[in-house]
Amino acid sequence: MAVREVCAAVMERDGLVLIGRRAEGAGAGLWEFPGGKRRDGETPEGCVARECREELDVVLRVGDCLTAFDWSDPPMRFSFYRARIVAGEPVCRVHTQLAWVRPQALGEYPLCPADVHALDSMHLDAKEE
Repeated sequence: MAVREVCAAVMERDGLVLIGRRAEGAGAGLWEFPGGKRRDGETPEGCVARECREELDVVLRVGDCLTAFDWSDPPMRFSFYRARIVAGEPVCRVHTQLAWVRPQALGEYPLCPADVHALDSMHLDAKEE
């Protein structure tokens, strides 16, 4: 079975990060860092930029990978990239809500399991790009 790759944006602005509440499907009602599945021939950074353009109507500058890990059930590879919005203001196209939150407050939101796992290795208090 092929491993599906999911790439997400950790968008930072004024000391806050953007999360969205899933509208449907697996994890409906849980919060996540926006992103999605990487297409064949697409770079992870390109995936992050495309998904956020499609889902949030924003243009990003995608930075370094903050963390990446494999998930076993189902087999998936998750990558989380630091990003900055360079054009547009996020709108809800696929999420029911969007929220700019302090990194220290992310634990107050019911996050998708992969996003919870990612928080353990991301250093969101580090200097922003």
